[in-house]
Amino acid sequence: MAPQLTAPANPLIGRSREIEWVTASLRPGKAGLILGPKGVGKTALARTAHDLATAGGLRVAFTARPDDLSAALADLTSALLLGETKNSCRARLGRVLHSLRQEPPTFVLVDNADLVCRSFARALKRMTLETETGILLAARTGPREDTSLLRGLVFAGSNELHLRPLSHAFAEALARRHLRPHDIHLASEIARSSGGIPAAVVEMARRSSDARYRIGGAVSFTLILADLHIENRV
Repeated sequence: MAPQLTAPANPLIGRSREIEWVTASLRPGKAGLILGPKGVGKTALARTAHDLATAGGLRVAFTARPDDLSAALADLTSALLLGETKNSCRARLGRVLHSLRQEPPTFVLVDNADLVCRSFARALKRMTLETETGILLAARTGPREDTSLLRGLVFAGSNELHLRPLSHAFAEALARRHLRPHDIHLASEIARSSGGIPAAVVEMARRSSDARYRIGGAVSFTLILADLHIENRV
């Protein structure tokens, strides 16, 4: 029987339909893929999925750094096939594998899934085919990201959600949540300057009171956005 999942009391602003999609996707044996550009809110939605799943009684395995997991699996493969001594790595992964055998996860959530290696992708596909474990991945899209590996090996024909920027109204509401009371009047300009990217909205609101970004008494959102690009936030 599918678990009864309830949306969080304080949902993400402007993401009610997306949360409904996540709720429908969190089912044993189902696979889902969240796609979107940097800063659009994939991680926030993945963490919401985690909260929903655990609150619904699902046993969840969650990783935000699949590149680390891939490196650990590579070390283990090297140890087993090439005879290298990777005792600490094998012991650590051995404990993880033993735990998973004792209590297999109902669901696996992977953030930053665009970083997974081919072996990891194949393992995920095998998991969906041979067990009732559900899988939800969040992956970045953009000119330098290639999601064909995930689509071809893991999610051929599966459920996809393309996460879009927030509307102006929702971006403004998000800005108001993070602005100081005396800066509320900046919400509309933040919504416009951010392009509706939640990460940009939040950082612009938080940095609006920083003197470094004030020119002639006015906030320069162009400077804030330039710093966010340099810091690789958006």
